Amino acid sequence: MLNNGNWKCISLKDQSTYYGEISYMKPSGEMLTEETLSNDEKQHLPKVRHGQGVQLFSSSNQGTLCKYQGSWVKDKKHGKGECFYPNGDIYKGEFQNDKRHGTGCYTWQDGKKYDGEWKNDRMEGTGCFTYPSSSSEIQGEFKANYYVLNSDLILNPFIEGDDMNEEIRLQEEARKKNAKFFEAQHRQVKIHRLASPAELPSAISSIDKTNRIAAIITSSQSYLYKSDISKCMPGPIQEIDLKYLVTLRKTEGREKTREFLRSICMEVFINGGCLFLNLDDSQVKYDELYYPDMQEFFNPRSFPATLFKPDVMKRKEVWKSFCGDEDIEINENYIFVIWSKTKFDEALDDQDLLAKFEKKFSKVFALDNVDMVFCHNRIEEEASYRE
Repeated sequence: MLNNGNWKCISLKDQSTYYGEISYMKPSGEMLTEETLSNDEKQHLPKVRHGQGVQLFSSSNQGTLCKYQGSWVKDKKHGKGECFYPNGDIYKGEFQNDKRHGTGCYTWQDGKKYDGEWKNDRMEGTGCFTYPSSSSEIQGEFKANYYVLNSDLILNPFIEGDDMNEEIRLQEEARKKNAKFFEAQHRQVKIHRLASPAELPSAISSIDKTNRIAAIITSSQSYLYKSDISKCMPGPIQEIDLKYLVTLRKTEGREKTREFLRSICMEVFINGGCLFLNLDDSQVKYDELYYPDMQEFFNPRSFPATLFKPDVMKRKEVWKSFCGDEDIEINENYIFVIWSKTKFDEALDDQDLLAKFEKKFSKVFALDNVDMVFCHNRIEEEASYRE
């Protein structure tokens, strides 16, 4: 890079030194050259790196310097340039707003090299990664510093040879396991599509007879609300508001939460009726937008994990562990129902509907014994329904 006669040498606040073209920047962002300014303007307007120049960045902690030479725009590396890093790495290519962006070649001190597209300081786009130790390379699509082998395999490009082969093997193995898991889930979870809330009692009853749990969801084209659903539940309802439990645990502690849950569960276990788990249709707001892990409420003395396994919950030894010293018989006529105001598109086929259902709820509770009840009556039916 040659001196064009207009270069200046300035020291910056971070103790780095710049040698190159400069301009003066007005508050509006307009750039002015030294020749067009008065002496007073030169004293009050800030000097900025603008044009071609070289900068040595101070790095006293490492006892060395970082050097950049190339194009500057309004005090930022912008355009083509070369950067020499303190650890010996070198980048030659395009910059945008101080970041590697565009096309460029980065060479690491150990000889590894990436030549290709960059975005916001990351390898992203089409490129080629070279390994000097084996004279091999990988080329294709990169995303956020990772190499995209295909839609299922995203690899760390800094590993090579046997290590990369092992990573591919592990990812493929995990993908196959996940595929089998979701396939099994699809076989287990059944969808009951209901065109009217009047069909709910029979659907819930048939699900309960198979020792499974009804999770009620409505379509985005439906006008049904929790209050409409609860009116169709057989027997008296005891509601467990998950949002309220989160708030109660934070304000009153775990023991109070256990006592509260136990009282609700016992009411239904002894007298029958419906235990109605309300996941998210509540006046209470979460502090964070997430479903709490149901495990935090599972406790033999409050909200038993076996509640999600109806055939297990009704066994005498399990019921005894929940009751403790109390000599009480369980009323096997109770039902357990889950409700969420989450809405899915009615036009989805069964496979897509199940996939969305599993993605939404699989981390909240196990789906082993859950069937989906999908209410999808039309909005235009609202007037006649309300009458």
